[in-house]
Parts: sequence; C-alpha cells; structure tokens
Amino acid sequence: MQAKELMDYGKKKNLTQYSLAFITSALISLILMNFVFELDHVSGLSMYPTLDDGQYVVCLKSSLIHYNNGDIVNIASVVLDENIVKRIIGVGGDTIEIKADGQVYRNGTIIQESYLNSDTDFDIEPMSVTVPNGYLFVMGDNRGVSADSRAFGCVSESEVVSVVLFGFE
Repeated sequence: MQAKELMDYGKKKNLTQYSLAFITSALISLILMNFVFELDHVSGLSMYPTLDDGQYVVCLKSSLIHYNNGDIVNIASVVLDENIVKRIIGVGGDTIEIKADGQVYRNGTIIQESYLNSDTDFDIEPMSVTVPNGYLFVMGDNRGVSADSRAFGCVSESEVVSVVLFGFE
C-alpha cells in the first residue's frame, strides 16, 4: 500500500469506529430513557423552593425502586387527572398528624422539614390519618399553594410514575 492508500484506510477505519460508538451510545441512551429514566416538567409552585415552576426533572422509573419518606415523586393523579410532583410524608402503616401550627408528625415524632417554603402564611386544617398499605401520604413543599393528600387523600403506589433524582432549568 502506498501512503495515500494508508491514509484513506485510516480515515475509513476512524469513521467506522466513530459511527459505531455513536450508534451504540444512541441505543444505550434510548434504552435508558425508555426503561430506566424519564424527563418531566414541573408545572406550578407547590414544590417551591425545592423545585420551581418550569424546571425539568430527571426521574427514576418507579418500578425499579421502593418508596421512602422524603422521596420526591412524580404521580399520575387519578383525582386531578394530571401528573403532579410531591414529597412522600408517609408510607403504608404510618400515622400522619398535622397540628394547627403546621407541624407534621409521623408516628408521633415531629418531622424536621428544612426544605419547606417558610415565606407563606396559610391556614392549616389539623388532621390525622393512618396511611393504608400500598398508599402514600404526599405533600408539596410550598404548603400554602399545594394540592396534596390533605385535600385528596392518600395516593396509591400504583399512581407513582417515577422518583425525582434532580431538577434543572
């Protein structure tokens, strides 16, 4: 082979390798986005300041994990007929009590909620509920504007689409 033929062969080999790497990366990305992760959009201020209106969130599809208190979840709400993003306050078997001063207790212990939006004033309706197995008690971080389990009750785990990993603009 002459020098020009060697150069042409090298270019073709590099192009083939880059093309193969690109196609493999694209396939892996498609598989991950269809079966493991999802991208969603936050609409409204119910999770402010943790998540803001208009932010996007990367989520882990719910069939892959177990739900824990404090997780932020994307719910396909049957009651509201739309997807909503809320924080899990209680899981099956937990007793949630909300006092008139807004303090939330789980199984008799106050929940430390440093993530709450403290800039809002709102009326609190005291309540107590025991979360049935297979259900979740969810609330928004911006309690003054959040439609959540205080209004529509516990959410079935089957309504959870995914768990939020992080948000971005």
